[in-house]
Amino acid sequence: MRNQFKGTSKLSDYIGNTSQVGGTQKLIVDEGNGKGTSIIRVRNGIGLDFTILPDKGLDILDVQMGGVQLAWISRNGLVSNSFFNDSGMGWLRSFGGGMLTTCGLRNVGPPEEDHGEHFGLHGRVSGTPARHVNTTEHWKNGTLFIEVSGEVSETNVFGEDLVLRRTYRISSAENTIEMTDRITNQGSTTQQIMLLYHMNWGFPLLTPLARLKRSPGKVVVRGEDQSEVDLWDTFPEPTQDYSERVYFFELDEDEEGRIFYQLENASIERGVRVSWNKEQLPVLTEWKMMGKGDYVLGLEPGNTLPIGRKGTRDKGEAENLEAGATKEVSLKIQFLSL
Repeated sequence: MRNQFKGTSKLSDYIGNTSQVGGTQKLIVDEGNGKGTSIIRVRNGIGLDFTILPDKGLDILDVQMGGVQLAWISRNGLVSNSFFNDSGMGWLRSFGGGMLTTCGLRNVGPPEEDHGEHFGLHGRVSGTPARHVNTTEHWKNGTLFIEVSGEVSETNVFGEDLVLRRTYRISSAENTIEMTDRITNQGSTTQQIMLLYHMNWGFPLLTPLARLKRSPGKVVVRGEDQSEVDLWDTFPEPTQDYSERVYFFELDEDEEGRIFYQLENASIERGVRVSWNKEQLPVLTEWKMMGKGDYVLGLEPGNTLPIGRKGTRDKGEAENLEAGATKEVSLKIQFLSL
């Protein structure tokens, strides 16, 4: 989209309030299952408009480019943390989908018992409110810069003490979200860290006309049946009684050590490209669900596959964060006009 700020060196001559063109707005949902939930609406002024959820791990719900919704919103919609259930498969009751649902920090994958402790599906972090939430806006040389940050803790008496510090950076120079996470083990014992960035794309970006590209590399289908291993980039019409497909990728990094995926749809002239450092997040999971009313493509960078704590250890792929140590993850999410 055209950048309306280019060539406008004295924007203050045109407007009296930044909110006329972009910025952040803090709101509270007033009804339904999401009642009481805090949200932060972010607009960069050149087409990018999205919603951050401080009460739900600082994740992202909807995202629009030029007024076109790109994220998948589940039939649950936005659900308050008062309904969050971290036991068994209870996570699904409050899973709203959205552009980003963070899974972790100590379990990614099915529920299980590990060393006498119960771990529910995909962990607790997406149901945990953030603290020290801060938003800043400033102008420099005609460009609007926006930053949203906060921290989410996962703690237990006599147990873990993990803190995720998240920062989003956005500007009016381009339709891009730059996200940085720093996960620190503030406890006194080593912790097995599991992270998966559950990014969910839906209609109208996702249709049979959508095209998915990725870094080169190996792919397998979850389970023993590999007959559909080559169908990872095909998307049929919504299908009754469709059974989800899950693909696991091990991608080859480029000369800068980065890997990517790109989903685009020429019929709406929109797309998204997500890239990250392979050393930080070495694997990508694709969740393809083509059901009627559940039509979604999950593309999920992670430091692990969603196979649970014991499954990851059995494969020799567990990542352990020592006491006092910090793991950093950066994702670049670029929204494309085709």
